[in-house]
Amino acid sequence: MKNLITQFWNNEDGVTAIEYALIGVAMAVVVGASIQGVRDQLATTFKAIETAISSAGVK
Repeated sequence: MKNLITQFWNNEDGVTAIEYALIGVAMAVVVGASIQGVRDQLATTFKAIETAISSAGVK
């Protein structure tokens, strides 16, 4: 019984999977934040273009 507990305690197979899962979550957060920033910048740019076009048509 003591041998089984020692083997279980020293088993590191699941630890690697957890580490990869944490790395994946961290990457997803970084990519999500990047996409959010790009989306906000695109919205600002298109709003500026819309304003420029609207004001150019006024006589």
